[in-house]
Amino acid sequence: MAYVNYLALNKLMSNVGGTQYDFDAVKSAYDSDAAVKSLIRNFDKNGIALKTDKQDVKDKVVKAKKTSVDQMALKAAKTHLKR
Repeated sequence: MAYVNYLALNKLMSNVGGTQYDFDAVKSAYDSDAAVKSLIRNFDKNGIALKTDKQDVKDKVVKAKKTSVDQMALKAAKTHLKR
């Protein structure tokens, strides 16, 4: 199993010009598309567990690191919300 959080998934998708995903978008795709359902083992509000040929007890979680732009946007949003 490979686990990918939504930030990492969206960074991958942006590199190939793909759609951005969140929990609701994944749920909709999972419920309506058999091809998507065949790729996903499980998903939750934090990310997606992909089906793989090998299921390993020591699965690694794939997380994207926040860039300085992400951190600046988060700081700006927090500052704005404090007003």
